[in-house]
Amino acid sequence: MVLSILMTFPAFSQMSANLEETDAVKSAPSDSLFISCPSNIVNLHDQFVWYNKKKPGIEGYRIELYSSSGANSRAKATQIAAKLEKEFDNLKTYVVWEYPNFEVEIGDYRTPLEAERDLQTILKAYPQSFLKKSSINLPELNRVPIALKSESEKK
Repeated sequence: MVLSILMTFPAFSQMSANLEETDAVKSAPSDSLFISCPSNIVNLHDQFVWYNKKKPGIEGYRIELYSSSGANSRAKATQIAAKLEKEFDNLKTYVVWEYPNFEVEIGDYRTPLEAERDLQTILKAYPQSFLKKSSINLPELNRVPIALKSESEKK
């Protein structure tokens, strides 16, 4: 079906003729579509995939509570993160090293508005806290099961 559509357009007639000759096309499911493209496009796609695997997450926001460098800054950051996890059990806590500091950050917020509510609560206990742009983990989706109404409930 796909090849017949391609053959109707003159520009694709040569490409469809080439596709019919390959073994991949012969063994592919009937709903497959093959697109011929230059090798530099394939290389660009491969680089895109490699980069996104190397740097998971999306751009978003986190609340930074602590930042310090020095001999015991890592231990202090870990201690603060453990304390935060006990105080706020529903927030994700991260100890991040950004040269030359160890930082304690919380949350994975997609927008500043999402983070502002938690920031106001955190500021009471940690007045030096602030909102910063960061690469965040993908947020979990809250799936709500869909229930179908029975015929008696619809009326």
